[in-house]
Amino acid sequence: MVDDKARVTLLKSTLFEKIERDDKKGRILLESFVAPIVSSAVRPFANTIIVSCENSVLYEWNFV
Repeated sequence: MVDDKARVTLLKSTLFEKIERDDKKGRILLESFVAPIVSSAVRPFANTIIVSCENSVLYEWNFV
């Protein structure tokens, strides 16, 4: 998930089954981009995320 505070958060499907709000928090992977995020992509069998921002820069992270 990418949000309006320039954070990329890992959300597991089991979080959607939780009832309590405090139990529904994901793990923040990336934070504080210098420009708004336009798109993101992940590789199916790798721990890599690629993010494209409005400033025409691509960012690639290995989040292990």
